[in-house]
Amino acid sequence: MGGLGSKERFQLNYIKTASVPCSVGHGVLRRRNSSNTLRFHPIHGENLQLVENGCVARRAESFCKGIAFSNRPVRVGEYVYLKFVELSVNWSGAVRFGFTSVDPSSLDGASLPKYVCPDLTNKPGFWAKALPERLVDHNAVLFYYFTADGDVHFGINNQEMGVFFSGVDSRERLWAVVDVYGNTMAVEFIDPNQSRLNNARVSSDSTTETSTLNRRISEVTSSPSTTTTPSRTTGRNAAFASAHSRPQSKYHPHSCFSPLPFHRVHGQNVRLSNDHLTAARDVGEFANGYVFFSRDRKSVV
Repeated sequence: MGGLGSKERFQLNYIKTASVPCSVGHGVLRRRNSSNTLRFHPIHGENLQLVENGCVARRAESFCKGIAFSNRPVRVGEYVYLKFVELSVNWSGAVRFGFTSVDPSSLDGASLPKYVCPDLTNKPGFWAKALPERLVDHNAVLFYYFTADGDVHFGINNQEMGVFFSGVDSRERLWAVVDVYGNTMAVEFIDPNQSRLNNARVSSDSTTETSTLNRRISEVTSSPSTTTTPSRTTGRNAAFASAHSRPQSKYHPHSCFSPLPFHRVHGQNVRLSNDHLTAARDVGEFANGYVFFSRDRKSVV
């Protein structure tokens, strides 16, 4: 294995996941001999192979029978990190992940079903859900954890994305469960500290994307807003006049419609243009994008 800085010399083809597992030093991937290190349990689906001292779970064939567990219970609030380092385009779907209160040592690997969802989640003590495939990218890092209230939170590349699902029994001992499914070919437990370092580049890319978003909104708001509107636009309509061209109604060609701005109160991941006529969700976010109109329905009609 070569240095981490060279894609040509260092082609990791797995999904990395972890809690304190793998560390990188002097350009070489090294393992910590810590009993607290999160690795995969020797009980797993029949199409899985465990390598790299149990840190990597790789599906050798097919698209299923890739269920794996952590080698120890996960604590409340403890982050589980998974890095996608090998993906496929031959299948559909992506990794499923969650928790189980069933000790993997009590299971028979050869008898594990094809899928964690719904084969295991239909049974007591198993909670998991499929990650949308659009969120899976090569070298992206998924993290998730559960709270004392039984909510499972998740995120991608150090960006918290909210509650993924709820209902986990946090009073029980819980092991992480991962289904290396579909176009997800391999996963590895990674060191959360190293994860933050690796994702500094991702944060930089995200900043660039956010700047692009800001520029696009700025382009909207910096349009010549002083452009005069047709003489019919008077009174209340004039207060909301904008430079943006308004499509003429097919059924009411002689009617004048006033723009309906968004309310100043909105979700935390939303940005509004200066005239409140354009709403855009921050790049990299998928939630908290709700907006309201500035007037009620009666005043609009």
